[in-house]
Amino acid sequence: NESDNLLNLTLNNVRSFLHHNQMILNQNPQTVNTKRTAIKFLFVNILNLDWDDNKVPFLKLHKTVPVVLSKKEVLCLINAIENTTYRTIAILMYSAGLRVGEAIKLRISDIDSKNMQILVTNGKRNKDRYAILSEKCLHALREYYKIYKPTNYLFEGQRFNPYISKESVQGAIRVAAIKCGITKKVSPHTLRHCFASHLLENN
Repeated sequence: NESDNLLNLTLNNVRSFLHHNQMILNQNPQTVNTKRTAIKFLFVNILNLDWDDNKVPFLKLHKTVPVVLSKKEVLCLINAIENTTYRTIAILMYSAGLRVGEAIKLRISDIDSKNMQILVTNGKRNKDRYAILSEKCLHALREYYKIYKPTNYLFEGQRFNPYISKESVQGAIRVAAIKCGITKKVSPHTLRHCFASHLLENN
C-alpha cells in the first residue's frame, strides 16, 4: 500500500526528484529548496526515516547585485515626481534609508523634529528602530503637511485604506525613471540602496 511505499523512500529518490525539478522542469533554486524542506519534514517527523543534510544539500541561491543610481540620477528621479505625496516618500526613502512599506506607514507622531530622527515601527522582522531625519527631508515633510494636513498616518489612503499603497509608489518611481532616461531597473528599494551607498561614499 501507499504507506509501505513511502517507508521505502531513500535519499537517492529525493535527490533524483529534486534534480528533475531543477534541471528538467527548470524550477528556480528557491522553489526546489522549499520542496526539499517539506520532504525533510515528511522524512523526519512523519515517517521517522533517517535524513542526512550532506546527501541532500540546499541549492545555492544566486545573489543579484542591487541597482545603485548616481547622486545626479537620484536628484533627477526625485525632481521628476510631480505628485507631492510620492515625491515626499521618495525623499524619505533616500534620505533616511526607509523601505517603502516603512515609509507609507509612518504616523505624524513618528517624526521627531526635536532630535532629528524618525521612529520606524514594525520594520523588518517586526523590529523598531530610529532613522536619521535630515534638514531637507524635514523641510519636505513640512511642505507636504501644509498641503494635505494629515491627522494620523502621514500618507493617508483613500476610502478604507489607512495609508497609500506600495504599488502606487512603485508606479510613480517607475514613471519618473522613464522621464529621466534611466535605463536601470529602478524600484522604491533602489532609493534605500542608494542611501547606503552614498553614505559610504561620503565616509
